[in-house]
Amino acid sequence: MLVPGPAPLSGLRRLHACMSDDAAWALARDAADPSGVAIRELGELTDTDRVISIIEVVWGPQAMPAALLRAFQHAGSVLLGAFAGEEMVGFVLGFLGWKESWHVHSHMLAVLPSWQSKGVGYALKLGQRAACLDRGIDEVRWTYDPLVLRNARFNLVRLGAVGTAFFPGFYGEMPDRLNRGDRSDRFEVRWWLRSAGVRARLPPTGPALGMMPDMKFEARKTLLAPGETLFAFTDGVTEAKDGAGRFYSEESLLASIAEGAPSASALLDRVEAAVSAHSAGAERSDDITMLAVRRTG
Repeated sequence: MLVPGPAPLSGLRRLHACMSDDAAWALARDAADPSGVAIRELGELTDTDRVISIIEVVWGPQAMPAALLRAFQHAGSVLLGAFAGEEMVGFVLGFLGWKESWHVHSHMLAVLPSWQSKGVGYALKLGQRAACLDRGIDEVRWTYDPLVLRNARFNLVRLGAVGTAFFPGFYGEMPDRLNRGDRSDRFEVRWWLRSAGVRARLPPTGPALGMMPDMKFEARKTLLAPGETLFAFTDGVTEAKDGAGRFYSEESLLASIAEGAPSASALLDRVEAAVSAHSAGAERSDDITMLAVRRTG
């Protein structure tokens, strides 16, 4: 009997697969920089040799046949390395799965002992997230030993993955140096890359709109009281010109905001209408971008 697999990737997801998720890669770079590494995709035969060297340090010889790793690489699997200069100090490997839904199964992640506890593994996972989003994949799965508490915290708390299954003796007897003599019970987790829970755990990227070389800026926080509204805007709003070349001005903007509005959306609509009325018939010389956020409770 032929059992149907998951539905093919939709047109939108195929489009995503052709585009680079710049924001996701920026997060990976921001995580890698403080760790002293750079994250790169691995596409050369020499890369597989260096990955095998790390595997042998962590798991021992023969934990992964070199030919199998090369096949994964050739097939387009997600294979990334962490580099300190020209030295590879860690890697992550994942391959496509389609059980229940399309996903990447993250099979191996390793960091050389001298580079552990420096954030390299976290940078590799964020790199894996970016590479998966580039390919139109929104979910990553993997298994881990439930008795290794640091891995549980990393997977569930730091990354926001969700435990979905427990598999007693998942691999059977494991002969590698790291697992020899231990039971191979495993938890399976699923990492939904675009979910609110995962996004909430990602580090902030800071303001990056309208950046120019050598520009200096500060990132600050504010706390809104119930009913208060935060209104942010670019100078294209206050510098919108009418037919005579007169600016809309900050005074006009503040007057429009002071009138009050039942919601943040209504406030945006009002200001947009006022700016459009002011500049009707005039050529626009700058972008107009506004953001309004209201705390309701």
